[in-house]
Amino acid sequence: MSFGAGRRIAPLLLLPLLAACGGGGGFRQDIAVSSEPAGAACRVMQGTTALAQVAATPGTVNVPKSANPIAIACEAPAHGPGRLDVASRQDGAMVAAYALAGGPLALIAAGASGDLYRYPDAVTVRLPPERFADAAARDAFFDAREAEATAFGEAVLAGRPACGAGDTGCENRRAADRAVTEARIADLRSQRAAAAIGR
Repeated sequence: MSFGAGRRIAPLLLLPLLAACGGGGGFRQDIAVSSEPAGAACRVMQGTTALAQVAATPGTVNVPKSANPIAIACEAPAHGPGRLDVASRQDGAMVAAYALAGGPLALIAAGASGDLYRYPDAVTVRLPPERFADAAARDAFFDAREAEATAFGEAVLAGRPACGAGDTGCENRRAADRAVTEARIADLRSQRAAAAIGR
């Protein structure tokens, strides 16, 4: 092997060591999942792939780090289903560590592995009751859920690279991200309209 090739490969050999130093067990991390009410059964999904589950909240799941968002769907007795979409963010400490140890090649490899990203360490999924005391309670609940969905959509778009002039593929991806958020908000509004009120 030439000296030049060795220099290119060396940063890649640092990936497991840096990942282990980043916490969460290599290219994975723990997320503490709680719910309102407690005792909900939850599944963690990424697209159509099941990543983990909690039999009864509160509990902890271990998931792969990724630039892609995850969804946590929960069910509990006497409540409707609840869902929380969670975006990851770039972990500045890991970016700095990879850049210092291996330079651009290590950053590219770490980005592909997902180790440059991190989800929140703890999340709470709030489930709607089967019946709200009044319209004000219903609206307060769903207003908060719509705010969560809007914040999630903004976080996803903020994490995407800016589109260059004429980059149709990039614009299409951003449009798809916005469509996901719009669909989630439309679903919440349907749930709001169907929610029972009073005794």
